[in-house]
Amino acid sequence: MSSVLFGICAFAVGTCSAATASKPNVILVMADDMGFECLSVHGGAPYKTPHLDRMAKQGVMFTDAYSNAMCTPTRVKLMSGRYNFRNYEMFAYMNPNIYTIGNLMQDAGYATAIIGKHQLNGYGKYAVPAEDRWPRFSKNGFDEFCMWNAKLDFNTTPDQFHKPVIEQNGKVLRYDEELKGRFGPDVLMDYACNFIRRKKEAPFFIYYPMMLPHAPFIPTPDSEDPTCTDKEKNQQDMVAYVDKLMGRLLAFLEAEGVLDNTLVLFTGDNGTYHRLNRSLNGRTLTTGKMYLTDDGTRSILLAYWKGSMKAGQVCGDLIDFTDFMPTLAEAAGVAAPADTDGVSFLPQIKGEKGTPREWILVEHDPGQAPQYDYIGRWVRNHTHKLYHDGRVFNTKVDPDERTDLAGSTEPQDLITIQQLKEAMATIPPWDPKTPKEDAQSRRLKKQKQQRGNEPVSLEKESTQ
Repeated sequence: MSSVLFGICAFAVGTCSAATASKPNVILVMADDMGFECLSVHGGAPYKTPHLDRMAKQGVMFTDAYSNAMCTPTRVKLMSGRYNFRNYEMFAYMNPNIYTIGNLMQDAGYATAIIGKHQLNGYGKYAVPAEDRWPRFSKNGFDEFCMWNAKLDFNTTPDQFHKPVIEQNGKVLRYDEELKGRFGPDVLMDYACNFIRRKKEAPFFIYYPMMLPHAPFIPTPDSEDPTCTDKEKNQQDMVAYVDKLMGRLLAFLEAEGVLDNTLVLFTGDNGTYHRLNRSLNGRTLTTGKMYLTDDGTRSILLAYWKGSMKAGQVCGDLIDFTDFMPTLAEAAGVAAPADTDGVSFLPQIKGEKGTPREWILVEHDPGQAPQYDYIGRWVRNHTHKLYHDGRVFNTKVDPDERTDLAGSTEPQDLITIQQLKEAMATIPPWDPKTPKEDAQSRRLKKQKQQRGNEPVSLEKESTQ
């Protein structure tokens, strides 16, 4: 495969080739608020994603992967390999004592780095002390870090894109000093490329939770109008920039001679911001991030492993975000933690049958009152979804969940519903921690009234 396939890398590259490692390198990239419909190869509009489309068509495209409805629950689930009811505590927080995918890969002999957006240090009674925030990366198994929103909080770093403040291995890099006005996502990709070049002689692992294309929806360096205030256009440009960065990453891996032995995974943490106009295969989407519908939880998942995959696959197996932990373990040639809830999908990447799931579990209980109206839990198979309150939907024919099948007498519905009830019975009863009201919800309710009853979300649209 030539570098033309993925585009020319803007980062200067050398021509030296690394010896094939006994273990594959692994890069796990997770876009922020980029739903399933954001890939044109999925039939999404109005997006254009040529590099990711080629990655899908020449790699492995999973069509039935499901995240949580918001970022923190998904991140905790992915990093720990465990269901949220076991270890999730609060929005914007992950307990520093959790064993993570970083620990797993470091223990397996990998050079490890975490690059991107953190947002897991909590606040209030959950706040990790400032002096412990940088050391926690090492504690969680990462040799190096290059992050936004690590030790510093949102008020200190208000614009991660055009005025970034990046924390890199114990140093603070500021947009008006060391970074000299550079675009934040480019700074992070530069570090990823640098890490790859330095560590290519030994197996490396990069966990790369992106900042893009999360709000604020702003022009990118590639936007035609650098002053554009149209959220729709800007968000589309931000998705296009994600695509460009992935093209650059794959081209760099090839130029460094390590593409054949590098497993690249690309996914998203939840659905797209729900007020944006978008469609999927001609259907207008009315929900997204924060919602437990498929439009809020169905995730992009692409795999590319030039030397070992069965190229051009479309895999419809169910994938849960707990599955990343055992998948990485199998790729690294080590056992997954005994307490993982996940199932490896590495065999499917290789074109083998693997152990497909019969059902998956998704919960939305972020812990703060502004999300109370969205909380819930469901289990699902390929067609049907059973909620904690007994509602049932066939999302393959009813993706907007308008027709409750709980009272259906159709034989196939009855069989499927019984199977899902048995699955639901294997987990503890639904006992949400999210309160109906707290100080933040009262503040947001007041803002909502002042804005004329416009909906508000838990996350600040501007930064988080």
